[in-house]
Amino acid sequence: MATSSTTSLPSLLREFAGLSISSRKSKSRTEPIKEPDFTSGFGSWKSSLTKKRPKESHRHRSKIRSEDDDIQTVREQRDHERKRLRRALRELEELRRDRDELDGQRHKATTDLKRLRKEDQKKKKKLEDYKLRFQDQEKALERLRANIQATRREAADKDQKIEQLGRDEANSKSKAQRLRDKLRREQDQVSQLQDALSDLKIQRNPVTENRDAVTTLRTLRKSHDELGRQFEAFREDFGSLRIENNQLEKDCTRLRTERDDTKQRMIRVEAHNAIQAQDIKDLTKSKVDLEKTRELVQPILQIGVDIRLRNLESARETLLNIKQDQKDRAIILAGNVAAHRPNGLVDATLFTAGLVPEDYLPEATRAFTKMYQVTPANYGCWSPMVLRMIDCQATIATVQIQHHFKKFDTSDLRAEHKRLHKFLVSRQKRLSPDDFEADEKAKKLLAKIEIIMEEIVDLSRGKGKGRKKFQAFDYEESEDEKITSEPGEQDIKIQGENDENGKTQESFETFSDEEETTSEEDSDTSGESESSEEDESSEDDSDESG
Repeated sequence: MATSSTTSLPSLLREFAGLSISSRKSKSRTEPIKEPDFTSGFGSWKSSLTKKRPKESHRHRSKIRSEDDDIQTVREQRDHERKRLRRALRELEELRRDRDELDGQRHKATTDLKRLRKEDQKKKKKLEDYKLRFQDQEKALERLRANIQATRREAADKDQKIEQLGRDEANSKSKAQRLRDKLRREQDQVSQLQDALSDLKIQRNPVTENRDAVTTLRTLRKSHDELGRQFEAFREDFGSLRIENNQLEKDCTRLRTERDDTKQRMIRVEAHNAIQAQDIKDLTKSKVDLEKTRELVQPILQIGVDIRLRNLESARETLLNIKQDQKDRAIILAGNVAAHRPNGLVDATLFTAGLVPEDYLPEATRAFTKMYQVTPANYGCWSPMVLRMIDCQATIATVQIQHHFKKFDTSDLRAEHKRLHKFLVSRQKRLSPDDFEADEKAKKLLAKIEIIMEEIVDLSRGKGKGRKKFQAFDYEESEDEKITSEPGEQDIKIQGENDENGKTQESFETFSDEEETTSEEDSDTSGESESSEEDESSEDDSDESG
């Protein structure tokens, strides 16, 4: 565009140099202009001038008149070409301004895209870190669970071993008791035999008694020796069983102690696992809270970043002697939009995040409700397209016409905005929120409303020079929209549905009527505070023109 603008000037100059002159002029210039004869004497020459020549003087007078007419024609053509040249220069300047504005918007879009990509990379990296930490926690938890299962299996094995030892101890005790009973029976039997032997000794004669006694004694000795050997064997078995019983009791005591220690250790591990699970829940909750806080404060942070970057860019121009055309127009444009345009999402976030001072909270709530036609708490109940409509309405209602730019009339644009806004409101009432968001006609209407808003803001800021003549948007209501736009039962039904859903969604139509009074009050206020607005408007104009 810059190349075409620079090449158009020489072409205009060449056209200006080669302007065609009327045929009358060309005919008069073909005749040679006679010069006075200086060869003769001064007296004769003077006399020749004083001599009356009626025909020749008449011819010269007509020639002078035609030359004057030609000169006047050339002057008019020159003035006309000058006007054309000035108009072309103004159009060229306007094209340059539009080109710079488009470059700034393109640069801002590129910067925002880079910033969003960086934020996306950071979020992905942070999410990967959270996933790795969560996987480490899961692995540690699995290891602890495996340890608990191993400890439980070990405790079960020891319990089984204790039960087996108890059964062995009971068997050994019963076996020892049987041996004692058998020994007691043998002793009773020996005592009975001894009693019988003594009785026989008393009853028989000495010879028989001696013979029987010897035989009986031998038998008794054999049985006594056998019983003695059995008794010694039983005593040895009893001693070994007693030693084994003592060892089993020691093992049982040791295993009970180990089982108690294992239970205590398992209780401690379960408590540690519970603490870690609670820590994981707390970390997850903290992460969710941090993400919510970041999402809540992100619009405010971006607004502050845009404004402060604009301030730094202005300081760079002043302190570093940067030329006007070397400023970053994307930063200036983003800062101007952030500082001077209504933004319902950011303003509602101020109330939600509790950043509004308590003493200023009532006035701020009144101003917010007046500007956006909804309370801060219910701002998020609307759909995205309706929020864009609200921001457009708030921008047009709050824009102040600078006192030195009142010559730019915006009444036709405001009337067109009011007409299209009425159509869009009727369409929003007729459709459901999802259908309204997907409606192509509603999107076109909203895009046109935003373009009209930008034109109104530019004219109010003095940037409307050289713009094309305003043309109304070709849109007419359908029969359904006409019926819907009329106040009747359908409005009452829609209002009842909104009340049932618990959303305080008011109508937009009253806002358009208040817009004119608001703009008039702003113009009166700007007339009263003329000196203060001159500084502010000059600063905004310098930023936006740059």
